[in-house]
Order: sequence, then structure tokens, then C-alpha cells
Amino acid sequence: MESLPHIRAKLESLDELSDLVGALRALAAIQSREALAALDGTTRYTRIIENSIAWAASLLPAPQGTAQPPRPARKDILVVVCSENGFVGSFNERLIEQAAKDRHDGEGLILVGRQGGIKATERNIEPAQNFPMTTHIHGVPDTARQVCDALSSAGRVRLIFARYRQGASYEIVTKRILPLAMDLLTGARSILPPLHHLSPEDLLAQLASEYLYAEMSHGMMESLASENGARLQTMESADESIDRKLDKLRGEERTLRQQQITEELIDVVTGAEATKEKRTKTVL
Repeated sequence: MESLPHIRAKLESLDELSDLVGALRALAAIQSREALAALDGTTRYTRIIENSIAWAASLLPAPQGTAQPPRPARKDILVVVCSENGFVGSFNERLIEQAAKDRHDGEGLILVGRQGGIKATERNIEPAQNFPMTTHIHGVPDTARQVCDALSSAGRVRLIFARYRQGASYEIVTKRILPLAMDLLTGARSILPPLHHLSPEDLLAQLASEYLYAEMSHGMMESLASENGARLQTMESADESIDRKLDKLRGEERTLRQQQITEELIDVVTGAEATKEKRTKTVL
């Protein structure tokens, strides 16, 4: 068994670590709730763009009612949204593993999140670009816009992200964004047609770009909620592990203190007996 000073030093370090884990757990819970609250806004915005696309497609002259908007180049790109920071368990490994399985031959790879880049390197996967992932909801619009700017020459875009599930869990989703799906072009429209000053072709092309941005923003918001949910679970597991170690060390501390007290009592008794014996001899 370790010495009492060594055990007390460990107890002090674990207490400090427990405070840090508690702070990270609280922060993850707050950020996850914020991202979940923001999902309603990104969902509604995406629905508005989808409705506009259906109207714009209906304005095209027959028989091109379902034609795709013209794009200057036809690159295939797979975007994977990972986390910027760690303490998320197997979150990034699962995303990179899904990308390795789903990636098509010749499909370019863009990673979002520094941790995703690290995990990809471990698997000898080289992305064309690796963007930093925002760590809070207010950074989602700018991050999504940066990625969309890099996709300006892409004809086919697919997105892999973590969709949040109740209980701080998530599922890995692969979603095609471009080219626009047929059911999107022929989908239900609002009652009133929109006022527009662009040709249907230009309008549809611009809406396709806006749809890419909307879906990218929504996927990042989902991933941010999922990432913090995973971090929350990781911190809870770490907290339980720390509590178990603290209980064990406190038990060892009590045992050593009891042994120390017993040894001191034995020394006192032994000393007293020796003194008594010495005094008896002196009297005789």
C-alpha cells in the first residue's frame, strides 16, 4: 500500500480533476441545449428554401420543369462534420469510419473539425481541406458559409454529420444535398406564388446555393448538439470513474491512518511500560 502522504496528494489531485470534469459537463449540457433550441430555426429556414425551390422549378418552361440549375463544374465532394475539441468518446472515429465506407471513387473530401482531421490522418485519409469547426452556435453561420464557398464548383455534394437523438445520443447520417433531389423539385408549394425578378433558371441556381448553405448550417447545428451530448456522456463516465477512485483512496487513507494511530498507541504503551519498569528497578 502507498504511503499516507502519497495517497493524500492523489486525493487532492483527483478532487481538482473532479471539479474540472464537473465544469466541462455543465458546459457541455448548456451548449447541447443551446444547439437543440437553435435547430428549430435552421429547420424552418431549410423548409422555406425547399418551398421556394419547388416554386422556381415550376416556373421553368416545359418540358424542363424538373431540370437542374446549371453549374460551371462537376466535382463530387463529401463533407464530414466532426468536432474541433476532444473529450467526445468515439464521436469522431465513427464519423471518419462512415466516411471511409461511404466515400465514392474520385469523390473529394472536406473535413470540418480539427479532431476529424487527426482521426483521418490516423487512417491515412487525406482530405482536400480541413476547416475548423465552431464550438458554439453563434459560429455556425460563418463556418457553414466558409465551407459553402469551397463548394462553389461542386456539382455533387454529400454531407455526413451526427444527428441528435434523445438521451444525449446520436446517429451518423449521410445526406445528399446536390444535385437537387427530384422530390424537392416537384414538392408541395405554398398557396401564393412568389414575386421574382430573375429568370427561373437563375432563380433556381441561386436557390440551390442557398439550399446548400441551409443544409450545411442545419447539419452543423445537429452535429454541435450531438458532439456536446457525447461530451456530456463522456464527462459523466469520467465523473463516475473519479468517484470510484476517490472512494478507494479514501478507504486506503482511513486504513493507513488507523494503522498509524495503532502504531503510535503501541509506541506510547511500550514507552510507558519501559518507563514503569525503569522506575521499579530504580526504587529497588
